Amino acid sequence: MGKNASLIMKAFGRPTDAKAVGSNGVWTYPGMKIRDAQGKTYNAVRFTIQPTSQGDGKVIAVEVIPGAILGGSQNAGGPSGGPGGPGGGPGGP
Repeated sequence: MGKNASLIMKAFGRPTDAKAVGSNGVWTYPGMKIRDAQGKTYNAVRFTIQPTSQGDGKVIAVEVIPGAILGGSQNAGGPSGGPGGPGGGPGGP
């Protein structure tokens, strides 16, 4: 947490699902293979991105998700700042 959203984009690419939730963006990456210390397997990760005044976003939450997550639209946020809100998502201003 606290990392720039651009680092997430470099590491994982464009999210399969990106949407605005309040003033934050929520990016979901399915098709992952994540195993925790207890051996439980997760197949998606979700990042909550908070827009910053520098024009990039900051990761404020990370969640691993069990089960399949089917993708949505990469442009779910529409023209008003792109997914994730202004500066907080791919395609934002």
